Amino acid sequence: MVARLESIDLNLLVALNALLEERHVTNAGARLHIGQSAMSGVLRRLRGYFGDELLVRVGNELQLTPFAESLRPAARAAYDSASVLFSAGVEFDPRTSERVFSIALSDYSLTRIGPVLMGLLREEAPHVGVSFEPTPTTFVKDPDGALLQSDILVLPVVYLPAYTSASLPVFEDDFVVVMASEHPLARRPQLTVKDLRSAPQVHAQLGPRNQLRPLAGVDAHLALAAAPPHASVHSYLAMPDMLRQGSHWALVPRSLAESACSSDEFTVVETPFEGEGFTEHAFWHPSRQRDSGLTWLRGILGRVREELATVEGY
Repeated sequence: MVARLESIDLNLLVALNALLEERHVTNAGARLHIGQSAMSGVLRRLRGYFGDELLVRVGNELQLTPFAESLRPAARAAYDSASVLFSAGVEFDPRTSERVFSIALSDYSLTRIGPVLMGLLREEAPHVGVSFEPTPTTFVKDPDGALLQSDILVLPVVYLPAYTSASLPVFEDDFVVVMASEHPLARRPQLTVKDLRSAPQVHAQLGPRNQLRPLAGVDAHLALAAAPPHASVHSYLAMPDMLRQGSHWALVPRSLAESACSSDEFTVVETPFEGEGFTEHAFWHPSRQRDSGLTWLRGILGRVREELATVEGY
């Protein structure tokens, strides 16, 4: 039997959508500016309405029940439809809007696009805010859900090839080999792949351990052909400090190496194999295609790419 819409508190739709996307009572409450106690009360109402726990504790974390997972697409679609309905005729005005956009990205990507983006916002949208958030590790197993968590998700395009129709390129880069200037390999007149396989590596990855291949295809080849990396990190920005006085080497994005590894403490050399570049894209969930605010933000990100391309020459 279909429930009569008149009998349903539509505020529950907003709360349900937040809970399904955040998968956390406190975080969902913070998103809606509701205290934890009040949000727990809303969850109890939703549990009673659906006859399902929706969120259950597994170990130290909360997980959605299978039924809750099945609700996510419909809840998101209903939320977006309601947003479009009640914003009909109201265009996004960057000069007066106080909207806060959420952009999920790595620390390295933030250093590339953050300064240019904030400069453009300061000039054109003085009251608009941005919440820069870490890349959700769920994008490996659940890319659709990860895209729903933020307005924009910035990732190398190779990670979400099925979503390129709802994305735009933001910047490009490639890799160089970085190690401490005192590293034994730094004395070699010319590095070889065999040299790199013989030395411990600091290896960067964005997703959960053993679930995501390295960004560089060559990096993956080296890792599989030799022993596993001796150190695995989720931050490119941490690499210089780890390499400065250590016995490890790493493949580091060229732009980061130029800015953070230019001192005499480091040796930076070209890779001893054919280089493999990458392109970072700004992705959004296809269901938000008609959001006028996001349409404007995508235009700003396109200008970020143009400015970076002009300055960096790619």
